[in-house]
Amino acid sequence: MSTGDRLYGGEPLHARRRDQKQRLLVAAREVFAERGFTAASIDDVVSRARVSRTSFYRFFAGKEECMLAVLDEAITRLMVTFAAATVAEDPEERIRLGVRGIVEGLASDPATARVLLVEAVGASPAIEDARRTARGQFARLLEAELRRTPGWTGRSQLEVEVTARGTMAAVVEAVGDLVARDRAERWEKLVEPLTLFTTRALNPSEVAGQGSRVGVEELGDQG
Repeated sequence: MSTGDRLYGGEPLHARRRDQKQRLLVAAREVFAERGFTAASIDDVVSRARVSRTSFYRFFAGKEECMLAVLDEAITRLMVTFAAATVAEDPEERIRLGVRGIVEGLASDPATARVLLVEAVGASPAIEDARRTARGQFARLLEAELRRTPGWTGRSQLEVEVTARGTMAAVVEAVGDLVARDRAERWEKLVEPLTLFTTRALNPSEVAGQGSRVGVEELGDQG
């Protein structure tokens, strides 16, 4: 029997360690969201995860590497959700599904959203670089979507890139504002106005109809 197959508490070592790592990631996400990345300690994380410091250092070199793993897990989930929306036939439906996926993926999990949109900002050069890379990945997905959208044929690569990044920034900023004000449960009110905005941004040849005055006004009244 190999070391990985040896039983510990009735389960193989590799399964036990996989469980420990996942518990650490969940605990780190919660602790970073509650206490802030700077104030949170490794002791806080291992205490929440109910594992030893030895187990923590088996997976991560330190708090920064743990934060990077938390970010990577969150970003991967959002990328999968957004990419899944591109299978829809109708361009506007692809936009609606993509926006809803990102907004719901962030706002329905306030801890992840706070870590990703608030605590990670400027936390360290490596973490900021990870955020920059993620923004680039999402922008490239949007750029690909633009190439499929009427009205963008012949437009410059720079215009496509700026539009993609600006659109993504608007979506993230809107959700980040709700999260920062502890109002993430109201995320559904963002979907329609953000979908309308994104439809206009990604399809400049379309004459957009009237917006969702109810959604926008309700958000304004709740400020």
